[in-house]
Amino acid sequence: MTPTPTASASHAIATMPGPAGSGNDDWTAADGATGTYVVADGVGSARHGGWSARFVVERLPALLASTGDPTDPELVAAFLRALSGDLRVRAGNRLGGIGTTVVAAVVRGDTATIAHVGDSRAYLSRAGRLARLTTDHALGESLVATGILDAGAAARLPGRSRLTQHIGMAGRVEPAVRTVELLPSDRLLMCSDGLTAVVDDATIATVLASVPAGEPSRCCDALLAAAAARGLVDDTTVLVIG
Repeated sequence: MTPTPTASASHAIATMPGPAGSGNDDWTAADGATGTYVVADGVGSARHGGWSARFVVERLPALLASTGDPTDPELVAAFLRALSGDLRVRAGNRLGGIGTTVVAAVVRGDTATIAHVGDSRAYLSRAGRLARLTTDHALGESLVATGILDAGAAARLPGRSRLTQHIGMAGRVEPAVRTVELLPSDRLLMCSDGLTAVVDDATIATVLASVPAGEPSRCCDALLAAAAARGLVDDTTVLVIG
């Protein structure tokens, strides 16, 4: 049976350009009526990173809506692989490179399907506790995940934040997709790495737990304020559901 869309969820989005001030390469899409949410962050080293992020955000929701069950992990992964290849084809001879990270959530009833490629993240806040739902596709975390390094050694590794996966990369993209069961009081956060580069998980947990349910815009404002207070290093985008 195909899951039915959840009732229109309360959500909010906030974004802030990084210190370079040359634009914002983060793009988002959110539709509470269909329960579809996307955050994409153009790869900083790619001249057309922002264009890549917009490309994904404009197409992924429609792809998810085109199928009978947009919560099927294998199908969601296949859509992201197809988008990666399509991005490379559409880019043609654009000079300076392409590429974007993406994190997406499809919320149906009491279930959320979370998919990501790259280092944009998703978190679940429940009863004052924070659970990270994604593992960065970056050199440091990849070495920890495979048991080659421990977390301490990875934190000191030069180039630890270099992406190992992104949409538009040469070769096969391997999206990570999972489903989580939701409780009525749960809150989801999706964000670009501009937030997590300067704000630790403990602070994120405090912010998400301190704002009453149904006021996601206050969460967004507080998270961006925390990032700004610590000194922005990149474009920063947050999308809060619940």
